[in-house]
Amino acid sequence: MKKLAKNKVLATALALLLAAVFLLTACAEDDGQGGTAVSANPLEAMDAALERFPQFIDTGENHVDGTTLYYGVPASSPWAGMIGGGVFGDSEVDALVAEPMGTEQSLLSMNEFYQFSNDGVATFEYDLEALTFTLTMQRDVYWHDGTPLTLDDLVMAYEIIGHADYTGPRFSAEVAAVVGIDAYRDGLTDKIEGLVLSNNNRTLKMHFTEMGPGMLYFGIWTAPTPRHLYDGIPVADMAASEWTRTTPIGWGPFMAEHVVPGESVSLVANPNYVFGAPKVERMLITRVDPSLIAEHMHNGTFDIIRFPTAEYGDHQDPENFTYVGTPVGDYTYICFRLGHWDEENGVNVYAPGRKMAQAGPLVRRAMAYAIDSGFIGETVYNGLQFAPATNVTPNHRALIDTDIPGFPYDPDRANELLDEAGFTERDDEGFRLDPNGNNFTINWAYRENPLVEDIVVPFFIESWAEVGIRVELWRGQTHPALVLWDYLDFDADNDEVDIYDGGWIVGANPNPEGTWGHIWWNPSRYTSPEYDAILARMNTLEAFDPDYMKQVFSDWQQYWYENVPYFPYLWQIRLTAVNNRVTYFDTRVGIVGSTPTDSWHQIGLSAAQPYGR
Repeated sequence: MKKLAKNKVLATALALLLAAVFLLTACAEDDGQGGTAVSANPLEAMDAALERFPQFIDTGENHVDGTTLYYGVPASSPWAGMIGGGVFGDSEVDALVAEPMGTEQSLLSMNEFYQFSNDGVATFEYDLEALTFTLTMQRDVYWHDGTPLTLDDLVMAYEIIGHADYTGPRFSAEVAAVVGIDAYRDGLTDKIEGLVLSNNNRTLKMHFTEMGPGMLYFGIWTAPTPRHLYDGIPVADMAASEWTRTTPIGWGPFMAEHVVPGESVSLVANPNYVFGAPKVERMLITRVDPSLIAEHMHNGTFDIIRFPTAEYGDHQDPENFTYVGTPVGDYTYICFRLGHWDEENGVNVYAPGRKMAQAGPLVRRAMAYAIDSGFIGETVYNGLQFAPATNVTPNHRALIDTDIPGFPYDPDRANELLDEAGFTERDDEGFRLDPNGNNFTINWAYRENPLVEDIVVPFFIESWAEVGIRVELWRGQTHPALVLWDYLDFDADNDEVDIYDGGWIVGANPNPEGTWGHIWWNPSRYTSPEYDAILARMNTLEAFDPDYMKQVFSDWQQYWYENVPYFPYLWQIRLTAVNNRVTYFDTRVGIVGSTPTDSWHQIGLSAAQPYGR
C-alpha cells in the first residue's frame, strides 16, 4: 500500500506542476522595424483570446429524430485514408475522420491535467518499484461488428507496432521499454514477454524495463486493434487492407457505412456504444477545401467544422453558427533538415554534410530571429495565433523555462549571428555567401495552404532576405503535405530540400520524444549524444519528481535554444464553427470520455437541416 500511496503522491505533484501557470517575462518594446516583436506575454494573449469564445455549447433544445449530422474536415487534397486499425494513421486529417468511429480511441480516459484517469471503460494502476502498468476492463465493450472487445485487442496493437515490418508512427520510447519487445521485433518469439493477460483477457499487466512520467500522460499506447480482423494479415500489408482503408471497424459512437477514399465517409449511429447510443441517427464526413469553409458554413452546408483563424476577421459575427474556442498545444514550425531516417534500425541519423548542418546553429538561430511571428499572428490570423515563447507547448506551460529568451523578432541580432558564423561576404544582389565565398541558397519545402501562402511565403522569404539569406521555394511552388512527406521520409540521398514547414497537433504527453526524438515523425532527423541523453532522462523514475522533471525540461529547452534543429513560430487556439441547430458540443479536456472530442454521442440537432444565413 505504501508503494501505491507514494505513486499517487508523485502523480498528483506532477499534475499540479503542469497545471500551474508560470508567467512569462517577455518585455514589451518597440522593435524599431514597424513589427510587433513579442509585445505581449503569449500565454496571457492566448488566454485573453479564448475569453472571446465559449468552450462548449449546451442549448437545452430538443433533438429532432431522423436527422443527419454534417461534419466537414478541412483538407486541400484527399486525405491519406488510413482510418481503421488504430495504429496506422499518420495525419491530422485521418485522425479527425477516425474520431467519431473510435478506431483510435483510448480505453483510458483523460483528466483536466492531460493525465490518464479511471473514468473510461478501463482503469489502471502502476507500480514504480515493480515497473508495471496494469489495465483492467470495467465495462463490456463491443466492436462495431458485435465482437466483444478485450485487452487481447490491445496486445494486438502492440504486436503490430512492435513488429519489424511495421512502418507506422506509433513505435515510441514507451513501446521500446516493454519487456521482450526487442526479441519480438527480431523475430525470436511470436509473443511479447512483458504483456501478460489474465485468463479472461480483461486484465493486462504490462512489464517495462524502465518507466517515466510521460507514460501517465498518454505515453503508453492504449488504443486497441481488432485482432479478429487483422490476425492472419502480414503486418507489411495491414496499412493497405480493407479494414484500414475502406471498412474501418471501431468501437465509437458511429459506424462506417460507406467510404469514398480520401473524400467522404457515411456513418450510422452505433446503438451499442458503451457511453450511450448517439442521439443523431446518421453522420456524413466530407472533405472541404479550406478556402470554401466560410462560404459553406454561412450557407448551412455543415453542422461542425474546424474554422481557419485566417478567415475569422471577415466572419466575426455569423448569424447561423457559433464559434467554439479550444486551448490547444498545437504549433507550426520551421525545421532544418539535418539528417535522414534509418528505416532498417528505426532511428534518425545526423548528417553533418547536409547544408543546414554545415551552416551551423548560429545561422539557424539567425533565421529564427529574422521572423516577426507576432506580426503574422496578429495580422494574418486575426490575433488568434501567437509568437511562441519557447519550444514547450502552452498545454504544459509550467515546464516553460522563462530564463531562456527564445527567438523574439530581432533582425539586428540575426545579422550579428550571421557575421559571427562567417557569412560576411555578399553577392551583387546583397545576399550572403558562405564562409568559403560560395553561393548560399536555401530550398524551402512549404505545405500547401491556399488561405495564407500568398502572404506568409513572401513575408518569410523577404524577412530572411533582409538579413541577407536567400531562400527559395522548393521546385518553385508549395506542395500538398503528403507529397512532402513521401519525399522527405526515407530518402537519405536527396539534398533538394534544406528547410521544411510543418505543424504539430500536440497530444497530452509533454515528452518531446514522440515528435523530436528517434521517431519517424521527426522531420529534422536531428540527433546527438547530448540531445539523446536529455530525452532519456525524461523517461526515468527520477523524472517522476516534479523538480527533477522541470530541470530536465529546462535542459532540453536550453539545448534546443543553442542548437536549433527547428523553431516554432506560431502557437494557436482552435476555432470550431458549430451550426445553431446543434444542441450540444464540448471541447473541454477531462469532461467526457477519453478525449475532449468524445461527446459525439451527446450531440443533438434541433432542426431537420443546418440553418443557413
